Amino acid sequence: LQGIRSVGVGPQNAAVVEFLSPLTILCGPNGAGKTTVIEALKYVTTGELPKGNLQAFIHDIRLCDKARVDASVKLKFRDIRGRCCVVTRRMMQFKGAKILNLLGLPAAILDYVVFCHQEESSWPLDEPKKLKERFDEIFQVTGYVKAIDVLKKELKENVLFIFF
Repeated sequence: LQGIRSVGVGPQNAAVVEFLSPLTILCGPNGAGKTTVIEALKYVTTGELPKGNLQAFIHDIRLCDKARVDASVKLKFRDIRGRCCVVTRRMMQFKGAKILNLLGLPAAILDYVVFCHQEESSWPLDEPKKLKERFDEIFQVTGYVKAIDVLKKELKENVLFIFF
């Protein structure tokens, strides 16, 4: 492994990490990308995404003004016979809102009901407070509660205004 090149938006944001023999130490402040480099190497060599979710690995689509974010990890190395090899893995992330809008479902229904992992399928047996929070999310109650609170506040202000 000779190095890593990170290509951001435009050539001014490109960065290259060269690997030295026999050892390269990655150091830098929090958020510099040390863990991301290791995760990218793991992804390109094993195909495994890091623990967590895709937003933790590629640019969070919620932070940009695009409907799609593309990512590519390319590894160039010499194999045990000295031949030059290149491995490339690509992924893309889409804003799911369009698909959810087409399905007419809140994301919570997909997460907690349709695509609920077997290990998490006992959530209906959780403690009452946690269960209420989950149902509130599924039935999108929080938005209604906030709207009712705003209406009550406005009504109270208008009533006070009428009496004064």
